[in-house]
Amino acid sequence: MTDASGRADVLFMEAELRRLMMPVESLEDLCLRSVHTFLPRRNDAAPVIAALLKDRLIKRIPTSLVRVGDGEGNVLALTREAVHPVYLDSFNAKLFGQVGMTLPEDEARMLCSKIRHALCAANFIGFRSFDAARPEFETISNALANGQIGAAVGILYAQAFLQDQLVRGHFSSKLITSMWIHLALIPCIGDIMEPRQRSSSSRAARSLSRILKPALESDCAHSLRCRRKAIVRPRVRTRTTGGYFRAFSMPCAPICRAHW
Repeated sequence: MTDASGRADVLFMEAELRRLMMPVESLEDLCLRSVHTFLPRRNDAAPVIAALLKDRLIKRIPTSLVRVGDGEGNVLALTREAVHPVYLDSFNAKLFGQVGMTLPEDEARMLCSKIRHALCAANFIGFRSFDAARPEFETISNALANGQIGAAVGILYAQAFLQDQLVRGHFSSKLITSMWIHLALIPCIGDIMEPRQRSSSSRAARSLSRILKPALESDCAHSLRCRRKAIVRPRVRTRTTGGYFRAFSMPCAPICRAHW
């Protein structure tokens, strides 16, 4: 990307920011009027969503909870009617950083359309517009000032997607919350899974045993029996991943006790 094209992309995104970005107060008011349940603060939302997930798990109701961040925003930009070259550049930069590959525009748009459909079909959707450390307008402006165009594209079009769906009435049956809801739900995982944890984990272990044992009745199988606890234990524990570490062990214990 040349300096001239990079500057043109920044100017385009600055104009899009002014054109599309709704103040968070107006956005929250629109959510209150347009969705079934609006829980913008993650700590308030977590016990409500945990109870709903637990009830749906018991009743075997298929449920999808998704979060729409800047990566999903880069996807959503490519589903807009008018596609600016910066959208594909930002999408491919994000894709390459995650999986080491890029896609031509037609394939990228096809993939992004399917992801958009999955996001629209979700029951509970978290957006980064709520519960953020600073207003999104400021975050996007700072990203553009620092040349982080991909981040600006992702953040802006994640919120633009929410605004569009609200105005069209497509989220009237949804529960809308903070993108960071997954962090607040970590302490609730045990309670959510409790009614089915033992039977589901044991059943999963038995199913795995039936599949794997015939192929592993060898020294390899013996090695797997001896090392299975190490296999399912996270290798790194840091201050920021401590919650994940604790939650990860919950379904692992019944599986480790199972006989291969």
